[in-house]
Amino acid sequence: MPRDLPPLNALRFVEAAVRLKSFKLAADELNVTPSAVSHAIETIETWHGSPLFIRGLRSLSPTPEAVLFAERVRQALERLHEATARVPGRRAQGHLSISAAPTFASRWLLPRLRRFSERYPDIRVTLDSTRYRVETDLSGVDLAIRRADAPSGPQTWLRLVREEAVPLCSPAFMMRAGTTDHRRIIRNGPHIRVTVVADEWRDWTGDTPATSGGAIEVDTIALAIEAAAAGLGVAIGRKPLVNADLESGRLVALARPRFIDAHYWLVGSDRIFDRPEARLFRQWLIDELKTAPPSSRGDCA
Repeated sequence: MPRDLPPLNALRFVEAAVRLKSFKLAADELNVTPSAVSHAIETIETWHGSPLFIRGLRSLSPTPEAVLFAERVRQALERLHEATARVPGRRAQGHLSISAAPTFASRWLLPRLRRFSERYPDIRVTLDSTRYRVETDLSGVDLAIRRADAPSGPQTWLRLVREEAVPLCSPAFMMRAGTTDHRRIIRNGPHIRVTVVADEWRDWTGDTPATSGGAIEVDTIALAIEAAAAGLGVAIGRKPLVNADLESGRLVALARPRFIDAHYWLVGSDRIFDRPEARLFRQWLIDELKTAPPSSRGDCA
């Protein structure tokens, strides 16, 4: 076993500082002070015998040797993390970073995340709602929740729930409509349309336009749901995004939901899914969604 090793904890500081090109950002990520990062890097530089960063008055750049060194450190740390995660009986704890599309994150996941934290207080969750593709890269996050027709890319895709479309409106709008005939309300509108899926209304009304006029267009499903809640018309909501609104009575379903060709998936690597934190998070998602559909492991190019 090699004995000539640098201080192992300091290697984490080097990897973060090289990756982020900033002592301050590395300190924020590792929850230490910038001076602690600087001291750790100076220790590694002394051990290494050469500088790892080119320091300017207002700039900090890792040397090419530092970039290569940090990449190898990152790979070694990942192997250590994987070995630790596979220890039988290890208690779930630590950090789990999740990426979710903004609408799903704000309307479904965030309002329920407190229940996960209460059940597993030793697992710290970071939620990222940035829009980016996960088919080939999950750098910066452990797991992603994505809406898609089918798996794509080399990651592992575990199916959570199939999406359903349902026309809905607010109780106040229904009262103003002067009828309890849901089919008439759907037909007459006014319809709230999402520009990217404006033709979805044909599934409910055919080619017949709303006779009462006043239709509005928005650019996201989230805005369409809020417009319906504000009494502006009838929107096509998506379950599970509107589950809480329907359960609370904030919105009223005007027809039986219809399955559409889209699912929500939990996406990650096999290495991540082997971690007890990831297994618990997946099971919690399924419990919250009130369904346990079969898994689908995507390995598509």
